[in-house]
Parts: sequence; structure tokens; C-alpha cells
Amino acid sequence: VANTLIGAGINYEKGRVSSLNETQWRFNYSELCFPAYLMRTLHIKNKNLLYITSGLFLGKLMSVKGETPGSFGWYHANNKYIPWFSTDTFYSDLYFDWGYVLKRFDKYEISISPYIKYRLNPVWLNHYERRLSYGLKINLTLKLKPF
Repeated sequence: VANTLIGAGINYEKGRVSSLNETQWRFNYSELCFPAYLMRTLHIKNKNLLYITSGLFLGKLMSVKGETPGSFGWYHANNKYIPWFSTDTFYSDLYFDWGYVLKRFDKYEISISPYIKYRLNPVWLNHYERRLSYGLKINLTLKLKPF
């Protein structure tokens, strides 16, 4: 039996990227976004399930710390001295994943899924990284009941 779910949430992400262009930089960043998504599930044995998700993430780059190499290691740089730096920090992403729920309980479930994300409107940090990203997501979903 297949089910379709429309959902929304909140997502906080911390990451580290290295530059892909002519200069040598690396960045530690955090971002906060609000995803709206459509999830299609297919039930399988033992109450576990497979699913496919697609959606739109609207978010903001919260913090960035740039580092540049020096004679004795990496040095933190003031953001105003980073080439391409801008105060434009809002973005939107298209998102797609397919996953498997490992454990299902009454109040929560744990899942694992490979994903692909494409940044529709890049922020200044995307000068140093690709607009297309991918990875493996481990997710804890809380099943909150309405009031």
C-alpha cells in the first residue's frame, strides 16, 4: 500500500567546504532552512518502509568562518576580506532523496537515505562550492500529535 504525505519542517545544517576555484580557501558554515516536501512511501515487511521525497528548501546562511593557508597552517580570515563575500545569505534548494526506515516506533522513527540537492539561487559561498550536492542523511523523525 502506497501513501503520500505533504510535510514541512525545520532543518539546521553545519558543514565544511573547500574552494573549487583559483584560490585556496576552506569554510565552516551553518545554515537554517524550512523545507516543504512531498513524500511517497511503499510499505514492506516488518513495518519498515521505503520512501521517495522531493521538495523545496528555503533557507538562510547563518554563519561562515573562512580559512586561508599560511606558513604555519590555516588562518581564520575576517569575512570582509574574503573574495566574493556578500551579505546576501538567503537561498532556495530543490531536494530529492530515496530512503529506508530502519526502526519504526510509536513516537519516532529512524531512517537512512542518499540525497541530491540543487541550489536554485546561490549565495556568495557557492562561488567556492558546487550548486549540486549529494550525501547520505540519517534522520530521526518525531511523531508529534496535534493538540
